[in-house]
Amino acid sequence: MEDRLIEQLNKIAALVKGDGAVMKGCAMSRESAIQLSNARYPGKPYCLVKDWSWFDLFVPDSVKDLLADSEFQPAILYSHSIVLDQKNRFPPDCWVKSSLLTHWDEDGFFITRNTVYILLGEGSRLSTTLDAVEAIH
Repeated sequence: MEDRLIEQLNKIAALVKGDGAVMKGCAMSRESAIQLSNARYPGKPYCLVKDWSWFDLFVPDSVKDLLADSEFQPAILYSHSIVLDQKNRFPPDCWVKSSLLTHWDEDGFFITRNTVYILLGEGSRLSTTLDAVEAIH
């Protein structure tokens, strides 16, 4: 039991530290990114984030198929620091954990059902379990 708890805590620590492959986010200015987000995804609020991690979730093939049928992908975004949330749902410098990815836009936009997350700077990308991600708060 204790070994399992230590293993889980180590996974969470790796996630929070952002261990994983370095990934580039949005390369344009904040203003340009906001304008592009509004043009491509009208009516969908944006949230600019930094110090972010992309988590690819380990899920069985059957779950991947169900997600794909629902237009979701097994990936979640976590950010240590919100820069600006258009709808003021989250205060600046607070953390945020997204819902499942629906689309990745190569310009650095992580898109969920309700939000376009504009990924500022570099982040990390790693694979993990949903349990480990859910333990982060």
